[in-house]
Amino acid sequence: MGRALPGIGLIAWGIHAFDYPLRWVFPEWFGYAGYILSSVLATVVAFGLVIGYLQQVRGQLAESETRYRSLFQDSASVMLLIDPSDGSIKDANAAAERFYGWSREELTCMRISQINTLTPEEVQAEMERARALQKNHFEFRHRLASGEVRDVEVYSGPVPGPSGEQWLYSIVHDVSDRVRAQRALEESERRYRAIFQESEQPMLLVDPDGARVVDANRAAARLYGRSVEDLRSMTIADLSAEEPLDAVLEEVRKTLEEDQYVGSYRHRTASGDVLDVEVYATPITFEGKQFLFTIVVDVTDRKRAERELDWYRASLEDEVEERTAQLEEAYQQLARANEAKDDFLRSMSHELRTPLNSVIGFSRLLEQELPGPLNDEQKIQVRMIRDAGMHLLSLVDDVLDLSRIEDGRVSVNVTDIDLGELARQAVAAVRPLAEEKGLALEVAGDAEVSCRTDPQLVRQIVWNLLGNAIKYTEQGFVRVQVGSDGRTAWLAVADTGPGMTPEQIERAFEAFTRFRPPGDSPGTGLGLAISKRLAELLGGRVTVQSALGEGSTFTLELPCTHAGGSGSDR
Repeated sequence: MGRALPGIGLIAWGIHAFDYPLRWVFPEWFGYAGYILSSVLATVVAFGLVIGYLQQVRGQLAESETRYRSLFQDSASVMLLIDPSDGSIKDANAAAERFYGWSREELTCMRISQINTLTPEEVQAEMERARALQKNHFEFRHRLASGEVRDVEVYSGPVPGPSGEQWLYSIVHDVSDRVRAQRALEESERRYRAIFQESEQPMLLVDPDGARVVDANRAAARLYGRSVEDLRSMTIADLSAEEPLDAVLEEVRKTLEEDQYVGSYRHRTASGDVLDVEVYATPITFEGKQFLFTIVVDVTDRKRAERELDWYRASLEDEVEERTAQLEEAYQQLARANEAKDDFLRSMSHELRTPLNSVIGFSRLLEQELPGPLNDEQKIQVRMIRDAGMHLLSLVDDVLDLSRIEDGRVSVNVTDIDLGELARQAVAAVRPLAEEKGLALEVAGDAEVSCRTDPQLVRQIVWNLLGNAIKYTEQGFVRVQVGSDGRTAWLAVADTGPGMTPEQIERAFEAFTRFRPPGDSPGTGLGLAISKRLAELLGGRVTVQSALGEGSTFTLELPCTHAGGSGSDR
């Protein structure tokens, strides 16, 4: 209808114009009627033109609003309309809904200070700057509906509101990743500077172009005897005592190609001293430019020590040859001495045993008064002769036994035995000695303990252990206990003797070791040493547990099955 009114008005205006030629033909009243009609028609035409214009303007406004809605609502950028007078959010687009996690209805019920992490006063001050066109770019931290805080860049400027008031049109960009990367870079550079400057290891930052030192830490300044400023005005070739700049630049090129480099050089200090150094270099990018991060290690002392070591090594070889010859000569002398010892022992075995046996035999004949009667004093003297001879014969036997064991001349004949029966036989043999001292002699444990070993050597060990127990025990008992756990057979001899101190326990199995004065009890101090070596020869061991004043327990442990086989010689 609005578009038809202008056309109707033009038609009416034409009829009005047609009236004037007829005004002389028709009566006068017809003329007045024409004027009245023309006025009405003119008014209609005017209204038609106004209404057409308004319709055109309304269409343009609708088109403009459609474009605004498309730019604001459909934009991928986060957009907000904010009233700077109180910070209330007047509108938000779909991108803002997705970014903040609140709906448009929720956002338009909020104030920007509920999103911005600044204080309300600081937010208001920033909005005033944007409204006054003093600033249009801002960096804020905005809070999301999830509670997460994101770094954002905001571009904000004033626009007219629907009622003529002034609003702020704000475009928000999420820059959290960029800010995080920037902070990480700044932190990395801060750590680098802290490590570089505070390190006790000399470090240089070298520009590959010309091998110029662009930075040095305090440790490098101390090493070279120069200030950091002096080092920054030098090249690596200036520090080198041997290499020209061309050679240094070639090594810089290799470092860049291989991504790392290690080399040994000689550098000169400010005082003229020459240092042996090892250089570790690797390319790094710092503040957008590539440099060589270089660590310099002073190895002067080590190189000096290596040179001295080479000299000592060369001289040591000569000394080793000389000492080897001396050792060979000493070995030959020792071998000859050992042969002489064996000859002596064999001779002593014959030369001493024969007269000793004669002494002991004749003393027994005298003790039995076969040649004639003896008075009491003579009987005492004869008994002393016999005991001394027996003691000396025992010493000779023990020395010969120990010598044979150490020389590996002891024959091991392995067979199945009952360790319990062997213990009972040994106890029966020494029982008169125990009864003579008034000691109780007991055998306990398993009735039968099978073991595969050399019965003669085991019997010698048991006799030694029993003889020591009876010899050193003045009152109480001596107990023998036998047992087995399936893998190991054991025989323990416990007594109520004086016991031993820890120091005595450590020395108990040493040859010729006795813990009583020689006159207090007979013996050579070889029994335990022989027993220990015989046990080891059989694949076992002898251990001791003792405490001073509480007696001692010596235990022989043997494998239930000996690995040597029957009839083996050791």
